[in-house]
Amino acid sequence: MTPAQLVPAILVPLIAWRFYRRFRQSVGRQKLRPIRMPISLGIMALALALVSFSVLHNGGSLWPLAGGLVAGAAVGLVGHKLTRFEITDGERFYTPNAYLGIAISMLLIARVAYRFFTLPWPPNTSPNADPGINYSPLTLLVFGLTLGYYLCYISGVLISLRARKQSIESRQNA
Repeated sequence: MTPAQLVPAILVPLIAWRFYRRFRQSVGRQKLRPIRMPISLGIMALALALVSFSVLHNGGSLWPLAGGLVAGAAVGLVGHKLTRFEITDGERFYTPNAYLGIAISMLLIARVAYRFFTLPWPPNTSPNADPGINYSPLTLLVFGLTLGYYLCYISGVLISLRARKQSIESRQNA
């Protein structure tokens, strides 16, 4: 197997697995994990910073990414309002709105699949190659939408978790 064949053979299953995990987190009842959620927020913020730096470094525009972040945050607020929280046997759970999670995940999957199958392989590494080929405005918009949604949604779940915890503690102390 040549290196040009090896990279897709490794990347496709890895990307598919990550999309499967993201899809599973968008659907159904989830156990609240107050330690894992800030870590996820940090990783997403780091990804956003790295992509932003890379886009700026290659002379691209951050407007599509910023627009996606704003739209994603708005959808994240709606998603948070539609989330159900429950306590069962002393454990806290939340159930996200399945339609929003699936829509955001499928949009990202569709865009990544489209970009994966339309980019030249192996990549053109000549000095005259367009450095911004990976920074299409639509790709940045979808990436920003996805990050904005999850950053806002997870932050909202954490805020709700802390608010509910404080209200339970105040009831117990009264």
